[in-house]
Amino acid sequence: MTDGLKWAVFALCLALAASRFQAVRRGGSRALFTGFLLVAATVALNIGSAYGAVDAVLGGRNYANLLLHLMLYGVFVILGFKVAAAYRSRLGSRLTRGPAGMVVLAVLAAVMTAFFFASDVPTSSVGLGRFAGQRMVQLYSQAALLYPAYVAAVLLGPVAAAPFRPGRPLSRAAGALLGIGFVLVLVSTGMAFTTCFGPMFARLNYGALLSVAVGLTLVRFDQRLNRRRRSNPLRSEQ
Repeated sequence: MTDGLKWAVFALCLALAASRFQAVRRGGSRALFTGFLLVAATVALNIGSAYGAVDAVLGGRNYANLLLHLMLYGVFVILGFKVAAAYRSRLGSRLTRGPAGMVVLAVLAAVMTAFFFASDVPTSSVGLGRFAGQRMVQLYSQAALLYPAYVAAVLLGPVAAAPFRPGRPLSRAAGALLGIGFVLVLVSTGMAFTTCFGPMFARLNYGALLSVAVGLTLVRFDQRLNRRRRSNPLRSEQ
């Protein structure tokens, strides 16, 4: 089941990035294209052959794992910006793209990186499974979850309220999927701090990425349809 979710997220995000490529070439926003590409790359680095190849290029000392988590931080930076704007959350905007949000991002990224370099991981290992018993590796793995959990906690309220508000169906469906994804992020983070990493932890994470990717796609479709309605009000009344 975990492998199926992994490949589903990888294929979906690669397809979504490809679907945005022409728009980016025409000068459209690069944020969603970059976000979907980063998710696909993050999932790819959880695949043994891809991880081994990338880590070998980087020196074979698990820098690919640090790169993976920095890319995931980047995904949630983009997600925070886009979702806060889409759901018009002033507090969400302040806490993600404002000075406070940037400070949180910088501090948590620095803490995660410091734990990585304090760990003894001399040989390549997907997910650092070979070194899972090390305390520093455990702290690094937990720190890697903190910024995604922060963004999920900040934006859970606005997106969770969306399905219960009268309005456009796509916006409501997107809010429901994003809410599910954020809840899964918070649950998996709680698991990492209270129990251990395992198959269920991985399923929750891939499930969260899948829900968020589909939810963000629906947000994009809803925004496009809404712009068309505003530009041609007569058509929307037919």
